[in-house]
Amino acid sequence: MKLIKCECCGGNSLRKYEGNGLICDFCGSIYRLGENEEIISKEVVDAKLMSLFIDAEKCREAEKYLDALQIYLKALELDEHNAAVRVKLGRAYRECGSHDKALECYNKAISIDPNFPTAYSNIGAILLFRKDYQGALEYYEKGMELISEDDTDYPTVLANYAMALAFAGDKKQAAVLLDKAEKKGYKNGAAVRKIAGISFLSKFFG
Repeated sequence: MKLIKCECCGGNSLRKYEGNGLICDFCGSIYRLGENEEIISKEVVDAKLMSLFIDAEKCREAEKYLDALQIYLKALELDEHNAAVRVKLGRAYRECGSHDKALECYNKAISIDPNFPTAYSNIGAILLFRKDYQGALEYYEKGMELISEDDTDYPTVLANYAMALAFAGDKKQAAVLLDKAEKKGYKNGAAVRKIAGISFLSKFFG
């Protein structure tokens, strides 16, 4: 049976990887599947790396972003070829205000794994912040092609994509996507509407 959750971290953000494989976007564990979708081999991240991920997430939840950054730098020393590590480090840099370093991390993640969806959406977020709306749209569109609707990040990515569309001038489509994001569980729709001037769907469709 196809793997539903990662055996290493328990995450459900698994996607296809290199033909018959699956990869966990949270920790980077890789599973090779046979013809009947049974696991025939796996490359799970080691316990030290997983422990660092957990510690860093606790720091982020406590808004100790500099501490989280230092932990992810330690994770990078353990596995510099792990795209998930690069994306997490990029997010830590973003939360500390170092957007250029964050972009370096996201681009490195893409060079390691060109199909890593949140690497693209995080670049989109930085470009959106910098008011490069067309650039942001290009990266969000690529990320949306790759991310699963079951991914826990999907509603947030979709809402940010809607914001980029609104700022680029397509507020009708932005309203459609933001409505979908809210139905998927996104909680900050009111704030996005206020910031980006997105109306409710009723304005466009009665």
